Amino acid sequence: MTRLTDATTRAFHRHLADAQRDARLPSLSAAVWQRGEEVAVHRAGDPEPGPATQYRIGSITKPFNAILVLQLRDEGRLCLDDPLDDHLPGTPVGDVTIGDLLAHRSGLRREPPGEFWEATPGSSSGALVAGLGKEDVSPRARGVGHYSNLGFALLGLVVARLRDLPWAEALDRHVLRPLELRDTTYLPREPHARGLRVDPLTQAAIPEPAPDTGAMAPAGQLWSTPGDLGRFGSFLADPVAEVLAPATVEEMCRPSVVLDPDGWTAAHGLGLQLFRRGELVTVGHGGSMPGFLAGLAVHRASGVVASFCTNAWQPGLRAPLSLDLVDLVVGDLAGDAAPWAAQAAPAELRELLGVWWWRGIQHLLHVRDGALHLRRAADTRGAGATRWEPEGPDRFVGVSGPDLGERLEVVRTPAGEVAHLVAGGWRYTRDPDDPATV
Repeated sequence: MTRLTDATTRAFHRHLADAQRDARLPSLSAAVWQRGEEVAVHRAGDPEPGPATQYRIGSITKPFNAILVLQLRDEGRLCLDDPLDDHLPGTPVGDVTIGDLLAHRSGLRREPPGEFWEATPGSSSGALVAGLGKEDVSPRARGVGHYSNLGFALLGLVVARLRDLPWAEALDRHVLRPLELRDTTYLPREPHARGLRVDPLTQAAIPEPAPDTGAMAPAGQLWSTPGDLGRFGSFLADPVAEVLAPATVEEMCRPSVVLDPDGWTAAHGLGLQLFRRGELVTVGHGGSMPGFLAGLAVHRASGVVASFCTNAWQPGLRAPLSLDLVDLVVGDLAGDAAPWAAQAAPAELRELLGVWWWRGIQHLLHVRDGALHLRRAADTRGAGATRWEPEGPDRFVGVSGPDLGERLEVVRTPAGEVAHLVAGGWRYTRDPDDPATV
């Protein structure tokens, strides 16, 4: 069982207590998980929430919706390059693609036309589509990160049409029940927090509306708990193939559009937000609805998941709070890394190891953690190494690094000795002056 140090546990509770007080949050519920196990919880407020107290999670609904879309893709029911019109014929913005909608790069306007959907009873799918026009896609915003709640509502209509089910029923059948997320629901059930707005002058807590958002539901309807969000985040870290193939979850977690190319601190994947602090990259999402805020952050390499829910809206709180909690716990667990132990390279690989040259650049082929790695000799940390796995006699495939998906072939002399290597079409030789490497 993972156990946080006393210092980290104190820092976890102090950070959340400060956030609850400083942001004037009527209640706050948070949890941290590691490798599928809850390792810390914090609950505060009046009344104090319990483990089953639901909060509205707003846009954290979007990753759930993205999983439904990608399940259909993996089943061959759609392609990410498909125009929306292929699956919602006659939609006025039907030339945008499924993949662009998932990654917020379609150029579609942020919100649907009409009254603010988060605070008013939702319209039907027919009314939503009928209110759209070609002017709702901006050529300037296409291909770059432009967040669109409307886009995820349209993806939900695609799910409902292809599944021939209401979106909420498709979600329950294909995601919530298989992942045993019993406290995540379309509509609230008791016990649940009431959404509030704290008046900045009087400090009074004023009730906010919590309507059924109708056709916009796939963008932000769901209610959940930090515990269920922890389970969901654990799935993103360690996927269950029966729900979504691990390779597809990897695809969700890759940056599709970087929001600040010069700094690369934030990006969109497929239905997920990515954040980078130094070398620490997390995936997840923030969420808000009138009277509610929530955050989910997942550090996939360590399996650390942080989630929080609160029943007041405060700007700037969503992503930073969950990222702060991940930072705390990942830093704590870094001290628990397994010690290094000597491990001899497999005999069949030893003749391949050592220095190789390509275009006058020295490379090193070596074994780490039982697998073959190729890196530039100057890259002493191995951050840019390719990891290779056997694919057959004298053949390997790149499973991570710059040669991902490429083949490495061992070319032998007639006598059976290793002559040179070909990796991704590039020839590596033992002699730096061999003209074949230039």
